[in-house]
Amino acid sequence: MIFLYILLIVIALLFYVLYNGPVSFYLFFFLLILPVVGFIWLFIASRRIKIGFRSDSRVYPKGHDSPFLLSLENKSPLLIPNAVIFVRYLNSLTNKGSVIKIVTPIYAKNTQLLRISVTSEHYGSISANIEKIKLFDFLKITRLKLSSKRFSRTPVSVTFIPEYIPLDNNVTNYADYGLESDRFSEHKPGDDPSELFGIREYQPGDAVSRMHWKLSSRSDTMYVKEFSAPIEKNCVILCEYHYPTAKRPDLQDAQAFLTLVYSLACEIISRGHICEICWCNGSSEEAFRTLPESEEAIIPVFQEMLDHLRHMDADEGKLLSQIGGTACASATVITNHPDSILPEFAAGRITANQRNVLLIAEESVQMQLPPDTDYQCILARNPHVDHLIV
Repeated sequence: MIFLYILLIVIALLFYVLYNGPVSFYLFFFLLILPVVGFIWLFIASRRIKIGFRSDSRVYPKGHDSPFLLSLENKSPLLIPNAVIFVRYLNSLTNKGSVIKIVTPIYAKNTQLLRISVTSEHYGSISANIEKIKLFDFLKITRLKLSSKRFSRTPVSVTFIPEYIPLDNNVTNYADYGLESDRFSEHKPGDDPSELFGIREYQPGDAVSRMHWKLSSRSDTMYVKEFSAPIEKNCVILCEYHYPTAKRPDLQDAQAFLTLVYSLACEIISRGHICEICWCNGSSEEAFRTLPESEEAIIPVFQEMLDHLRHMDADEGKLLSQIGGTACASATVITNHPDSILPEFAAGRITANQRNVLLIAEESVQMQLPPDTDYQCILARNPHVDHLIV
């Protein structure tokens, strides 16, 4: 368009030289000041513009289209005929991103919402933020870079989670296996009558033995007691992911690891048991111990694990300070490292009725494990658990 404009200027100049008169002069003058008029137009309009993403973080299954909403607000009476918005996307798992250009007019005295759909073949969080915005006049002769004060650089994100893989077998209840506890869940009721969790109104199906007769006799409503859930009778998941040193990580391997952790945690919680998820971050030299109380509470834990995936090597000292000496119903190790220290740690430092090791590998691999430890080698291309007691 600039080349065409220059060509018109040359033609108008020749026309003015050859045919000296008011018409040729006004035509040449009009073309000459056109960029100045366009710049003033854009400058005035840009002072009343506000652009940014709606901060609406959501969670979607892998492969699902997820919408980002981009808000374009123009309080000026002047139309912006052409706006080019550069948006950068970044996937937290692959650490790869791309920049797309969105070309749109911004209407006067109006607020527009643009729906931008993205999808991902991999798990992880996709963040989007505005890099820069350029404004053009009607003929795209004049260009104005919008000030960063007029748009928000704050990124918004959506998280793609694994598909839930249900276990075919029942989750064993170890409540009566002799584990004593003085720690109880603050959010989930259980079956331990030694500690009262709360009192609620009677519902059809409640056991008569849990009736609170004394309180019920004082009112017209029947009440039942809710017992507490011992923390020591929970299921512990110990996670370790050995990040490959190659420039291109094995995403199939990482996705299988995340699928197993997410699915096992969902399965334990959905069946009314308490789940603890533990891992180390070698970069910050910290050990993390999380206790999601619901399937919804697993999402922020999953997002935190994604952030730590590149440094999730097990550290015995850090784990010892967090969960050393813990008593639990079961301890399940999920790792992609054949020489992981976690199986020995679980056998020597954790009291558990059941110990499992799930190794993610490209092909069947055997591990040297402590006695009384169930072992499964999970193929990364098909992360399926045949039978697991937790």
